[in-house]
Amino acid sequence: MSTQTINHAIVGCGRIAPSHADAFRELSDASLAVFCDIEEAKAEALAERFGGGQRLSRYQDVLEDKAIDSVSLCVPHYLHDEYSKMALRAGKHVLVEKPFAIKTERATELMNLAAEKGLVLQPVCQHRFDKVVQHVREIVEQELGE
Repeated sequence: MSTQTINHAIVGCGRIAPSHADAFRELSDASLAVFCDIEEAKAEALAERFGGGQRLSRYQDVLEDKAIDSVSLCVPHYLHDEYSKMALRAGKHVLVEKPFAIKTERATELMNLAAEKGLVLQPVCQHRFDKVVQHVREIVEQELGE
């Protein structure tokens, strides 16, 4: 059985981007194909740190690249829902930092668009399985009730 390599783009090469790049670098079936930031030096630095990949300064170029399967959106919060929508419309799977939308209506719209296109829209939930979070969840479920 063969596996297809997922060509991934990191969009926004600031503080949180290295965490995304680290995670994708660990996947045997993923390639860090593009690093994109409006500040070209940031894209260049992250690409060098993680072993290459194309460097872009325009998000539109990522969206138009048919070889890119998925994107990590590591951009400012106010761009999350707009950039997610653009990526989904372009046929890309999306991993987006939280919040993935500011308003509930926008979140619902994005989830519906992803489902309609058969794509993954995944907000980052890096603490979901932390022991302290699990413990708080148990307390809420057992002791607080309805």
